[in-house]
Amino acid sequence: MPRYVITNGEKTGYIDLTPDKLVYSLDKTFDTRPNYVQSVEKLADIGLNKCHAKLTYYSLMAELRSIEFIISSHELNALKKTLGK
Repeated sequence: MPRYVITNGEKTGYIDLTPDKLVYSLDKTFDTRPNYVQSVEKLADIGLNKCHAKLTYYSLMAELRSIEFIISSHELNALKKTLGK
């Protein structure tokens, strides 16, 4: 199960990924199915090999939502590859 370390600039959290579940934990904790993820995109480079990213997904109640976080560039690429986005 891959774990991707994320931050909001003050706190550290993670995104865990299994074949049937994506778990996000930073300011809030939620889970969704990996196939509910619509996109993972880089918004801006920050420096020190980090970037500001956005994950857009459907909640389990079928609402389209987005979250933004800071992640290292290589972990963002790995997350995108694992999700097929």
